[in-house]
Amino acid sequence: RDLMHQVKQEEESRVKHNEGLARFSQIVRNHQSDITRLAEESVQFLCKHLGMQQGSLFVADTRSSGEVVLTLQACVAFDRKKWLEKQIYPGQG
Repeated sequence: RDLMHQVKQEEESRVKHNEGLARFSQIVRNHQSDITRLAEESVQFLCKHLGMQQGSLFVADTRSSGEVVLTLQACVAFDRKKWLEKQIYPGQG
């Protein structure tokens, strides 16, 4: 009986994982032409799917001087989109 319970839990986990991957792939397909919208939708979905209260996504941006800067593209906290602007330069953090 314990083995059947364990197998059932593993199967439920596998199904949840596959459904999450399918939905995330759909988000990427639907918003691949707009990086801002893609970032927002991705962070919102991942926070809900993983049960997180907050999340953010930084994108590496190369400046004309060759310096790489991490720029905040999307931020979600407690199921609300946050409009923050943040950049992280090399050596910070």
